[in-house]
Amino acid sequence: MTTKPNEEMASVHNRMPVILHQADEASWLEPSLTRGNIESLLRPYEDKGLEIFEVSNEVNFTGNNDARLIYPINP
Repeated sequence: MTTKPNEEMASVHNRMPVILHQADEASWLEPSLTRGNIESLLRPYEDKGLEIFEVSNEVNFTGNNDARLIYPINP
């Protein structure tokens, strides 16, 4: 699931994954969760909460699937 980007991610992409805080996990898993309740959890992660670095363009190809894809290329 994606949401609008926070300030940090906006320079990288026009959306970002929904990232749950540990305190929200029980709410997310609640079987009686309704659409109205879930929307409050689908928010951008707070600014200054992410580590952002450039990775290889090889991540754009589904045939590539190994750990080196997440290594920074310009640390």
